[in-house]
Amino acid sequence: MKLLFISNYFPPISGPGAIRPYYFVKHIHNKLEKVTVLCAENDNTYGKDESFETSWDNVEFKRFPGNNFTSFQQLLFRLKLYPLLNIFFPKTFFERQSTWANNAEKFLNHHLKTEEYDGIYVTTGPFCAALMAHRVRKKFGIPFVVDFRDSFSGSPARIWMSYWHWKYFTKLEGRVIKEASATIVVANGLKDELLKKHPATKPESILVIKNGFEQKEKVAIDLPALKKGAINIMYAGSLIDYDGGPVKFAPNKFAIPYRRVNYNMGTRSLYYTLKGLAKSRLQESVSIRIFGKHHLPVTNSIIEQAGLHNSIQFKGKVPFSEIHKNMQAADFLLLPMEERIDGERSFFLTGKLFEYIHSGKPILAIGAENEATELLTQLNYPFLRAENDIDAVADLLKRLVNRDFSFSGELNSQKLKECTREEQANLLLKTLQQKFKAV
Repeated sequence: MKLLFISNYFPPISGPGAIRPYYFVKHIHNKLEKVTVLCAENDNTYGKDESFETSWDNVEFKRFPGNNFTSFQQLLFRLKLYPLLNIFFPKTFFERQSTWANNAEKFLNHHLKTEEYDGIYVTTGPFCAALMAHRVRKKFGIPFVVDFRDSFSGSPARIWMSYWHWKYFTKLEGRVIKEASATIVVANGLKDELLKKHPATKPESILVIKNGFEQKEKVAIDLPALKKGAINIMYAGSLIDYDGGPVKFAPNKFAIPYRRVNYNMGTRSLYYTLKGLAKSRLQESVSIRIFGKHHLPVTNSIIEQAGLHNSIQFKGKVPFSEIHKNMQAADFLLLPMEERIDGERSFFLTGKLFEYIHSGKPILAIGAENEATELLTQLNYPFLRAENDIDAVADLLKRLVNRDFSFSGELNSQKLKECTREEQANLLLKTLQQKFKAV
């Protein structure tokens, strides 16, 4: 099979969007005749990570410039005209990555006149990559499978310009799913949400393939020593501030869902973690190290006001190899969990969850029970959980410092194997072969 692989992000960059497509290519490329990867040139926003491999014999890379706003768009920002024009030109101006996708599509319009492919695998976001695959199918008849690595129309991080924008892109999302040979998602809850949002979609056309972890050896659980003393907690991932104030769900179509849709970011849980630490008065016994790209002015003020600056350390973006080393040095790994503001069950399975599992370190899950905690329970993986509540987090931290906890049982080895990246990549390959052969 000859595969055209479209992904905005592709290593070597130290960014979460590069992980899933990279490992899919790593595990399936030698089972294919040829793979052509279309991607953006490395974005300077992310640091390079030399721990990733960069080439394979039968994989051809085509990188395109423009993974940033154009000078014209930047001018519109300076003139404060961008929001106004965005109302009328959402396809052109909505995503900063649209420029590289336009360049890639121009290339394909010439390339596909002489080159043949059995199918296209496209991973989003950004959504412009999926739209590209959709248009290529219309023009050249090449079937495609789309991977919704993150929810698009339901993204917790996206602020929509208007209800009209949200509605327009939700319709585009449905059109892409309808035309795709299959749609892949990372969680069962995301599948359920897409089926509810696009009722004409057949359930069997949406498949769940998790992020998984790279298994080089057996996962061995490394529990903290059962003695009193300082607890070292680590978090890895991007964070955007949330001030912890009350959030009301008002089903007014001109207010929600287009602003922040249905989710609060995981920093809601970080807020309660910090407040709980302050209330527990255990600053001298708890150390929290946070790695990743962050914008946390409110959180920093909480840290300063509560006198937590000696307990909380922000380490910034570092290569994945350094992240893994710090995981091994930690006692617990912090998992702040996204939460729906309409009270429904959250389904996010972040990539860090699988890196945490591979490390063998116990997890502190902060937030309501969801698909992530359900997976940990199925694996029989050691974790402790507290609701987004100051008193609950304070009590949990006291238990940690006093070693008032225990874990029992062994890991579910079969379920664990299913969570490896190799197993997930094999599931992807099987899906591609079945769907493209049927076409």
